[in-house]
Amino acid sequence: MTTQGFVPPIPEAVASLIGQLVGRKITSKDAKPLVLGTTARGYVGIYRNDQGALAAVAVMDLPLAANAAAALVLLPPGVVSESVRAGQLSANLAENLHEVMNVLTRFFNVPGNPHVKLQEIVPCPPNLPADVAALIAKPNAAANAELAITGYGSGRVSLYG
Repeated sequence: MTTQGFVPPIPEAVASLIGQLVGRKITSKDAKPLVLGTTARGYVGIYRNDQGALAAVAVMDLPLAANAAAALVLLPPGVVSESVRAGQLSANLAENLHEVMNVLTRFFNVPGNPHVKLQEIVPCPPNLPADVAALIAKPNAAANAELAITGYGSGRVSLYG
């Protein structure tokens, strides 16, 4: 089960929401759906309703995940470069990313539907739960954006409901 009535936000809305959280101007533009794999690394936020059913998924590439997580607590942009080179977020950046992914629930909580919350964030690749992979492969609705955080950098995000 996914979020019924999920209306994909425009890129500017995603940029505005994350920008308010990190206290930075973020520019946005439409992007192709984000596909993570052997060459593209990132993080997947898994959102479930109160009954435990999958409701939505947010996919963020490693550059955006690192930039947003660093901007949240004003870490120097060099920290982002280190994470991208390492192919993963440090423990403190992963914790910050949780806050960024958590605010995205605003897009998935639709009036009249069960409450949706962020269950977990998983690095990708390697493997995703089967229901998550199925939703990414065939979403009911999707939003795709490239975001650039002033003073940091850019990356891509896809929201699936």
